[in-house]
Amino acid sequence: ESIVVEDDLYYELGAYADRLADQIRETLQTLGCPMLVEGITNQLFPILPKVVREELAKKYTFIEMDKADDDRCACRFCTSWATKEENVDALCADLRKLGKQQ
Repeated sequence: ESIVVEDDLYYELGAYADRLADQIRETLQTLGCPMLVEGITNQLFPILPKVVREELAKKYTFIEMDKADDDRCACRFCTSWATKEENVDALCADLRKLGKQQ
């Protein structure tokens, strides 16, 4: 049985996830963080140093993907319809804090 999404709800939920991802993306860009893949979707692939990954893993869920070098690794972050804005705000604040320490 298929699920029917009415009244553009599918597009509204996608736009919400994309907007939250854009907030994270802008924070990463401000910090000069390189990306494995540039994009405009709800998926982000920043290349992060080990110390940053270790600190973020204490509070956030993400996937480590490709090693860029001995220290840095590309990670996958993904927002969705269920992502809370306050969590994105907290992640961006933590990224800025960690970025100042680098």
